[in-house]
Amino acid sequence: MMRAKSGFIRLPRGNAGQILIPSLMFFPVFFVFAALIFETAKLSREKVRHQMGIDSGAYAEMSNMSDYINRTAYVNGAFPYRIFRETWNCGDCPNCRIPWASGGGTHCLYDLEARYYASFPRTDNDEAALDDGDAVWKISYNSVVGLRDKTDVSPNRVSLMDPGTDKNDSRPYVVMKYHYPCTNDPSLYPSSKYEDTDCGVSKPYPVYSAFKAYKWYLTVYGTLGEVQDSQRVVYEAIARGNKFLKRGYYLNAGSAYSGSEIPVVSTKKLTTDYVYYSCRVPGGTWAAVCNMMQTTMPGQYVNLFQSSRLTIPNAGGAKVSTNWTPPSNFFKYSPGSVSVGCAVQVQPAGSDGVEKYVNLEYGMPTPHYQTRLYPSGLI
Repeated sequence: MMRAKSGFIRLPRGNAGQILIPSLMFFPVFFVFAALIFETAKLSREKVRHQMGIDSGAYAEMSNMSDYINRTAYVNGAFPYRIFRETWNCGDCPNCRIPWASGGGTHCLYDLEARYYASFPRTDNDEAALDDGDAVWKISYNSVVGLRDKTDVSPNRVSLMDPGTDKNDSRPYVVMKYHYPCTNDPSLYPSSKYEDTDCGVSKPYPVYSAFKAYKWYLTVYGTLGEVQDSQRVVYEAIARGNKFLKRGYYLNAGSAYSGSEIPVVSTKKLTTDYVYYSCRVPGGTWAAVCNMMQTTMPGQYVNLFQSSRLTIPNAGGAKVSTNWTPPSNFFKYSPGSVSVGCAVQVQPAGSDGVEKYVNLEYGMPTPHYQTRLYPSGLI
């Protein structure tokens, strides 16, 4: 070897290209390594797409369930409570004060119907509005011997007022204790006689009447029943066949979902066939007892809605998974079937019973259900 003037060793002129020979040997190795990284990235990207597809589809499917449960909780408890509290409380309805027959005082229609006859649910403190921040909404029926207790959501009969035997009846809150007119509208019953079949009077009376209360009760619960029927039909139509799960997966992954389905919530409609009300002709010594459900409004309010009882499958939890087969890679290798899955949970406000916070018999229908997504091994 020769040393250049600069001090560096200079290779002989004839050996300058020897380094190319080993570099050519390493080039295929680098190519294979780069190809493996590229194919692994492709496979990982596809797996992420499929995982996102099943995550989004399962979350959307269970969100339908949680929305339906929340809406049912509103219909079971909050809606009837707020409707009657707004319409029959005597602060906003002066004519809702029913005068005592003995004189000297009145009773509020809301108190009579909510506390003493338990014709609709209420809260322990009627003056305190329900707040979204409350963990539990304590809405229930008052316990009334012979009529309802806190778990009696579908009685054989609903009584808006019992007649009593006479004004000296020892039982409290019977109609004979009050000046409680049958109707304020003489055009509904043109008969001039005070007959049980008419339940009317011959002239208007400036107090909230028994028939008006009865008609409003039927209107409220008839409407709530229609609302619940409508949202049940919509939910079942959407949930049947797990459309959101399958479409969400397909739109993200580009392939059909072939895994297990999420069960659907079942709904039982609780109704009553008899709503009684009684009234007293002003100044009279007797009371009329009426059940007008099948006579005044024939066929309209038979099986009057009272509440819905939901059965939530698997305590509101579900695990879903599906398999897909990636195509062969550059090296004609296929990893075979690959599984992706997740777990979803509909969680209520409390932890001691998933159905406790929607069904009225527990006395706390609270619309605080939410959907949470987990890796498939966590629930």
